[in-house]
Amino acid sequence: MPKGQILFLILILSLSMVFLIRSDGVAKTMYVTETTWVKVNSGPGSEYKVIARVKTGDPVTVLGQEGGWYHIRTAADEEGWIMSSLLTEGRPLTDQVNALATKTQEQSKLIAQLSEENKSLKKYAQMFENSAVELNRLKEENLRLKDHHDLLWLGVGAGILSIGWIIGLITGSFYRRGKAKYRYSFD
Repeated sequence: MPKGQILFLILILSLSMVFLIRSDGVAKTMYVTETTWVKVNSGPGSEYKVIARVKTGDPVTVLGQEGGWYHIRTAADEEGWIMSSLLTEGRPLTDQVNALATKTQEQSKLIAQLSEENKSLKKYAQMFENSAVELNRLKEENLRLKDHHDLLWLGVGAGILSIGWIIGLITGSFYRRGKAKYRYSFD
């Protein structure tokens, strides 16, 4: 093999190694930090041409890193370079605040719903408590009336018995005085 071809092969292998070393090999998602717009350059440096812009919170896929620059792919499928200090692995604070504000609004609505439901349940609980008190009062009155009713019938029975005795006494005295007067014979 000629010396020129060997050098060419070594050059290609060296460039391949540089590319492999420069790239992490694993793509990961990162987010643009708290700046409004970030320039995406065509190469790893500010001297390269700006080819796109991404805004705060936009996810980008990191394809590699060289120095203080990340090789990225945007959501619009554009590839370029961004300064590493402008990317973060966590969602930007503005996105987190917006997500928390939305969650707070949802929870406030839920709290309002639960408060209304609680008021309604308290009304039902009060109605139930009042019904229970009324039921106990009616049970007591029922027992009192039942006792009164029993006493009434006892009095009626005693009265009938007394009237029967009186009638018996009266009729007995008539029977003794004039037996033939009130006695019938069916012979």
